[in-house]
Amino acid sequence: MTDTEEGHDDIYSIWRQFNSAVQDRMTEAVEAGNDGYRQLHESWSDLAKGMTDFATMLDPSVPETMEVYNVWRNYSLRMARRMDTVMSERQQRYDRLLGTWGEWTSGIGAMAVEAGDADAAAAFERTYIDWLMFSGRFLAEIARGRDGTGASAAELTRTWTAFSRTMTAALDRLVKNGGERYRGVSKAWLDFIGTVGENLEHFTTGTENDFNELYEMWVRESQELARKMARAASSGAHEHGKRASGELAEAANGGGVSK
Repeated sequence: MTDTEEGHDDIYSIWRQFNSAVQDRMTEAVEAGNDGYRQLHESWSDLAKGMTDFATMLDPSVPETMEVYNVWRNYSLRMARRMDTVMSERQQRYDRLLGTWGEWTSGIGAMAVEAGDADAAAAFERTYIDWLMFSGRFLAEIARGRDGTGASAAELTRTWTAFSRTMTAALDRLVKNGGERYRGVSKAWLDFIGTVGENLEHFTTGTENDFNELYEMWVRESQELARKMARAASSGAHEHGKRASGELAEAANGGGVSK
């Protein structure tokens, strides 16, 4: 095997590995986000059911019951909207990433298919230049996804913190002034908020970590891929261009990312 052959084999082997790693990482992130939101939504639904049951205990002679109910009514709408916002924004960010990734891999696949033996070296050079442009664009998309989703997740966390503190204080006043019959409600609330709080933290921090890990993986792996592409672009070899182009097209067009 010549140095040129070895160089080309390395490039396409690394490209296939890189392509697979990026797709796998995005698939894992999408699935993790869906699972985190499902757990949060389920625990929130349990809390909502408990507060609906509390409505049967409203007593005009105990004004603190209406205070508790009003706290729930006011904050629950905000919480539901903000949970949906975080999940919606997260999905939109990943949709953009997936779209950008698919657009580039389709383009490089078409470029490889069209490249013939006589034009292989020029095709490698165009591929490398195209890669450099795409890499910066994709990295910027990851950063925007991380920063944009982080802002809405922080707002959700602030709302939850204010809600849990306000409701806990209202329930304390209810038990103090309304009597022991309401202590069970207060205890149930404390149990619920522990579960909701854990699931909320898991979902919001998981979203941020997903983007950070994808960012770090991209920087690390793409540096190696770009180095190999640079070596190919400068090799000027034609002999194995058609075979390598076919392999690149197959790798670029193979597989998809589930949503």
